[in-house]
Amino acid sequence: MSQDRPAHGHGHHGRVECAMCLKEIPLSAAFTPEGGDYVGHFCGHACYEAFQRMRQDEEANED
Repeated sequence: MSQDRPAHGHGHHGRVECAMCLKEIPLSAAFTPEGGDYVGHFCGHACYEAFQRMRQDEEANED
């Protein structure tokens, strides 16, 4: 792993990657829903909703 970028999407100086589009955003501006077994940061509600739909589709395909 490169030492230029920490693991798990956590960037330098309080920046994180959106879990959906991978855009780097300030942690203070990230939308971080609570609950569940996964902690993800999102650049906005649109990416969060797209991520939720993707997970629901994956769960439906497992059945």
